[in-house]
Amino acid sequence: MASATAPAREELARQRIKDAFVRGADLHTTESVARTIGISQTTARRYLEYCVEVRFLRAQISYGRIGRPGRVYKRCGAAKQ
Repeated sequence: MASATAPAREELARQRIKDAFVRGADLHTTESVARTIGISQTTARRYLEYCVEVRFLRAQISYGRIGRPGRVYKRCGAAKQ
C-alpha cells in the first residue's frame, strides 16, 4: 500500500518541473530537468510526459549525431499556470 504522502510528493515534483520551465530555460531534456530539480531521469521522464498529456508542455524529437534521438520539452504557449 502506498504511503499517504505519495500524492503530495507527486504534486510537488510536478510543480517543481513546471517551475523549471516558467522560471528557467525554455527548453529542457529529461536529463536537464532531473539535474535541475534533483530527481532521477526515470522520474523526470514520467512527470514530463504527464505535463505533455495535460498540454503544459510539448515534446519534440531531437536528432543528434550518434545514438537514438532524444526528446526536448518546451512549454506550450497557451498553457495556464
